[in-house]
Amino acid sequence: MDPSAITAPTLLVAADGDTLVPREQLEELARRLAAPCRVARLRTRVGHDAFLAEPTKIGRILTAALERRATP
Repeated sequence: MDPSAITAPTLLVAADGDTLVPREQLEELARRLAAPCRVARLRTRVGHDAFLAEPTKIGRILTAALERRATP
């Protein structure tokens, strides 16, 4: 997929210590997207597995992003 073809507002979540998908790669992807994009930092000690091990933290990030979208 060509990132410049993505036109929907996008949220990328960068987990501290993620060696599979490091923050730098997500920031590069964000620059290449056609849509507005935000890169959120997930503070964690478990790296890439944070999406499984930190549901409360992920939930807060997603809730904040959805609330921003709902506010005109």
